[in-house]
Amino acid sequence: MEPELNIPGFTVLKTLASGASSEVLLARAATGELVALKRVLARPLASGSNTATAASQGTLRGNRPTLSVAQQTKALRREAELLNEFTHPSLVRCGGVVETGEGPALVLEYAAGGDLRSAVKKEGPLPANKVIEIIGTLGSVLTVLHQAELYHGDLSPRNVLFSTSGRAILADLGAARTAEATSTVCGTDGFLDPELAYGTKYSSSSDVYGLAAVAAYAIIGGPVVSRDYWAEQAKAAHAPPALVAALWRALAPHREERPELAELLTSVANVDDSQVHTRAVTPKNNEPVLAKRGPFTVLREWLAATWARRPSPAFRGIQWRLPPRIFWAAAAVVLVMVGAGVAWATLSQESISSDRAHRATNTHSEGNAAGRSAPENHDVATSAITSPQWTDIITELDNQRAAAFEVADPQKLTDVYAPDSQPLRTDTQQISTMSANRHTARNVRHDIDVLSAEPDGDTRVRLKVRDAMQAYEVYDSHGAVVQRVPAAEQRELVMTLTKVEGDWRIAEIETLN
Repeated sequence: MEPELNIPGFTVLKTLASGASSEVLLARAATGELVALKRVLARPLASGSNTATAASQGTLRGNRPTLSVAQQTKALRREAELLNEFTHPSLVRCGGVVETGEGPALVLEYAAGGDLRSAVKKEGPLPANKVIEIIGTLGSVLTVLHQAELYHGDLSPRNVLFSTSGRAILADLGAARTAEATSTVCGTDGFLDPELAYGTKYSSSSDVYGLAAVAAYAIIGGPVVSRDYWAEQAKAAHAPPALVAALWRALAPHREERPELAELLTSVANVDDSQVHTRAVTPKNNEPVLAKRGPFTVLREWLAATWARRPSPAFRGIQWRLPPRIFWAAAAVVLVMVGAGVAWATLSQESISSDRAHRATNTHSEGNAAGRSAPENHDVATSAITSPQWTDIITELDNQRAAAFEVADPQKLTDVYAPDSQPLRTDTQQISTMSANRHTARNVRHDIDVLSAEPDGDTRVRLKVRDAMQAYEVYDSHGAVVQRVPAAEQRELVMTLTKVEGDWRIAEIETLN
């Protein structure tokens, strides 16, 4: 349906993308040129409402703070000023600001080739030569911005556009920051500098991480779960070793371990042409590339993470650095778990808890009999969702998690957890360990009651739940049971859910008792 909006000098053709507080429209100017019009919605929708599958010109998405219409309008005008201040062939062009009856609209270059997320979703992983080209193109734009001490702040697949000729175009300076800016975090989950979680300010290194995360996404056809596992996936996709090594460094969790932007661009530009493939390894149904990891690889990653990784925001009070004696004792325990299959303690204490999962095995028959159904995420405000409906939402997430354990496929967890979350890393390690041993786990489910819900805006909610894990079994490649894990005692948890591209994902899990 054509949007009912009168903008002098433009004929609005259709909506390209719509988010919680802004939308992007395709329009034809009086000159006949197709343009994109980005405007602030006078009455912000609930997060995820009417989100388009083809995001285009940098609609406000991801983890941006809730702003008033006046603040959003001010940010829109600032974005126009920044786009007009910088001139680069691969920075989306701005044609100015036009006034409408419902506020200003930003006139932007229309990138008819769509965005990187849509391209990967449709075609699968990109060939190495195209990824190298994108890195170089975006890197040249970032170099110009950084020279003015301005940082993009939201490098993500949705903000990488393509012209009809396939040239990469960087969009959305709405989150751009200066060195003096406050440390309020905004951006897209999975592509944000991990250091921002600890209150540090944006820097050029933040964009280095974002650029590497975007390139890594393009190589495997999915988000980075952990940089070590991503490196294995990239190798399975036959990405050039030198390219993998350069991006692996740039994906380091700590800024002091990352290269400068110029160093990253030089490393990528010097990748041996003989290693570069012009065709990507395209998995069946364009699913992300999966890699097999041996048990000692998993062990090495887990030990390194335990010894050196800073805690996630959900577990800041826990000391992860272990004394040497305890460190090696833990290593011995992990070796036993690798041999036995799934580490049941981690599964029952740190993983997602899903509500009344036994009902889910009967396709929600009990819930349907009671006249209860999960709300449509795109149409219901967070504050309007009831506890029983939250139960159904979590149950659906648990169904997807159980499916990941049943086929030992960690990539399926990206439909359950928020990117770079602690529960995602924990389950990924468990499933990778099982996969290395050719094991699978069936009926890895939980019984749970949602006791209360505390919405934090329309994109985040804290749920207090009562949880009990069901008994499950671990099987070998021949279908024989190798381990039976008994049901766990009931406990109380706080689960934090956040919206990722319009869908609920689990971000944090805390044990209360």
